Amino acid sequence: MSISAFVPTNTQKARATAISAFKQMLELEGVSMEFVHASILKDDSGKRLAAAMDRFGYYLATNEDDLKALVRYVYSTARVGADYQDAALACLMWHCFGRSSDLGYVQKQHGSVSADGAFYLRLLRVKTAKEQGLTLVPYKVDFLSCPLLALSVTLATQEAPCASLLGHLPALNPQAATLLDAGAPLHDLLAVEPASLQGAVVPTTAPAATIDSTVDATASPTPTSPSATTYTTVSSTPSHKKPSGGDVKRGEDSMQGHVNRMLKRVAEPAGLAADLTSHSFRRGGAQHANGDDHLAAQWIFDRGAWDMTKTSKAFAYITNTAREDRKVARVLSGWDADASPTVIDIAEQDHTTRERLGCLQELLFSTCTGLKDQRLNVSTKALSVLTAYLVRYFPQLKALAPEAPIVTRVEECLAAAQISVIDELIALNKVMAARLAIVEAAQLKTKRAHVTTEQEQVQASSDQARKPKRRKKQATNLSATWYEWYTRVPRVWDSSDRQKKSEFRHVVAFMKLFLTQGFALDAKAEDYKDQVLDAGRRAEDAVLAFLKARGTNAKGAGSVLRVLRPLHKSGALDERIAAYKRLLAIGRIEDPAPVDTQDILAIAGHV
Repeated sequence: MSISAFVPTNTQKARATAISAFKQMLELEGVSMEFVHASILKDDSGKRLAAAMDRFGYYLATNEDDLKALVRYVYSTARVGADYQDAALACLMWHCFGRSSDLGYVQKQHGSVSADGAFYLRLLRVKTAKEQGLTLVPYKVDFLSCPLLALSVTLATQEAPCASLLGHLPALNPQAATLLDAGAPLHDLLAVEPASLQGAVVPTTAPAATIDSTVDATASPTPTSPSATTYTTVSSTPSHKKPSGGDVKRGEDSMQGHVNRMLKRVAEPAGLAADLTSHSFRRGGAQHANGDDHLAAQWIFDRGAWDMTKTSKAFAYITNTAREDRKVARVLSGWDADASPTVIDIAEQDHTTRERLGCLQELLFSTCTGLKDQRLNVSTKALSVLTAYLVRYFPQLKALAPEAPIVTRVEECLAAAQISVIDELIALNKVMAARLAIVEAAQLKTKRAHVTTEQEQVQASSDQARKPKRRKKQATNLSATWYEWYTRVPRVWDSSDRQKKSEFRHVVAFMKLFLTQGFALDAKAEDYKDQVLDAGRRAEDAVLAFLKARGTNAKGAGSVLRVLRPLHKSGALDERIAAYKRLLAIGRIEDPAPVDTQDILAIAGHV
C-alpha cells in the first residue's frame, strides 16, 4: 500500500471535515482558530507549530507494508551490527506501540517464555514509569516483520556483552528527566516566546509533519547521557529555566533523533513515505490493530500505555489481561484475534538435533550466555526460541543478502559446530515447517489472502535502481574488541579477514601494556568469559585514563590505535613495553592467544 491510498476522493470535503474537527478540539482548549493562526505565523522557527502538532498527535502513520519494506532494505544492505539493531527497533516500535525512548530501557533479562510457550517482553514505559509485560507473536506470513527473528538477529550480531537488549540505544537517552505537564493550556503554550520552548525543530522545507516531539525523550526515568536536548525535537511544555545542557547544538543525540535519522537514511531507497517519524510506528501499529473488529479500543490503549487525558479518564480504570494483550499481539502479527499461533522451540526436536542446535546456540549468542553477571544473560528458554526462528528463516536471510554480516556469522558458527547446512539445517527447517503447517491447517479459511513469495521479495530488493547508502562502521569500544578477540568463534586470529585480524591484534597488544599486574585467562575455566570481560574493562579504563592525561578523548578502538601508534614510534610506550616483556617472562601473563600474537611490540628507543 502506498501513501496515495490515503488520499480521499473529495479533498475539499475532507479538508472541511478536518478543519471542523480541529476547531472542536480548539474549543475544548478554549483557544480560537485566529489566535492559533496568528501565533504560528509570527514564529519563523516553527516551534509553535510543532508544539501544537505534538499536542494533538498529528503524525503520519506507517503501515504494515512500510515496516516490511524498511526491514527488507536494512537486511539487504546491512554492513554492521547496528543496522540490525535499527531494524529490530522499528519492528518492536510497531509490535509494542512503543515510544523509541521506551525501548531504550529494555534489558536482556526482560525477555521470557511462559509455561504455555508465549514469548513475553517487559517494557519500562517512560511516561508512567511503570513496567509492562507484552506478548510477542511470530509473524504469520512474512519473516521480515517477525519480532522474534529481529531479536535473534540483533543478539547474534552483538560484539560484546551488555545489559541492554538493543546495545546502541542507552547512550542516546537524554540526561534531563523532567516529566512534561500534559495539562498545560494550549493558550499558554502558544503565547510564550518560541525560544523558551525546550528543544528545537529540524531545519527542513518539508511539511511540518516531519517534526518530532520530546514527549518521550524528556520523560526518561534514568539519565544515561550527558546530552540534555537535541536539535530534532520540540517540547510541548514552556521552559522557565535554562537547559542544564547549555545551548542546543546540531548533532546532539536523542532517541527520537536517532530513529528520525535512521528513517531519513532508509526511507527513500526503501520506497517509504519521506515524512515518517519515530511517532509513525506507534500510531500506525495502533491504527492497524484498531482495524480488527474483535479488538476493543481499551485493549489497544492499555498495550500502548497511553496517558489518559481528562476527556478520556474513564479508560484509565480499565486494565487489560494477558488474554486481551495476546489478541492485540496476534492482530499485529497478521493473525486473527482468536487464532492460536505456535511458538517453535529447538527443545521440541529430537535428542540428536537438540544437542547440535544447542551447540550452535551457544556459539551464536556467546555475548549473552554463560556470564557471571546475570544482567548480561538472556534466559536459556528465550534463546531456545530465538535460535529456532533464526535457523528457520536463515535460507530467506541468505537469499536476501548472501554477504550480509548475519549470514557470515551464522555460517561461521555452523562450521564451528560441525553442522552441515545442506543436511541438517534444511532438514530442520522442513520439520519446523511441517509442524506449523499442521497447526495452521486447522485454522485456514476458504478465503486466503495473497502471500508474497520469497522470489518476489528477492526480486523487489534487486529491482531497486538507487544505489544503497553504505553505513559507516560504528565505533567499537576497546573492551568489546578485547572480548571479541578472545571469545568469538571462530577466533579472530583465525579469521580470513586480514584487515580485521591485523587491527584487533594491534589493539589488544597495546591494551596488554596497561595491565601492569599482568592477567590470567584460562580458556577451560567455567568463568572464562567473565575473566575476559573483567580484564578487558580494566585495560580499557587504563588506556583511556592514559590518553585523557595526554589531552586525547579517543574512545573507539580504531581511534585509539591511530593515537597509540605515533606514541609507540616516539618511544613514549617503551617503559610499558619493557614491563610487559618482564611479566611475560616470569609467567605473570596467561594468554590463550597464539604465541606469535602475544609479543608483537618492540621497544623503539632505549629504556
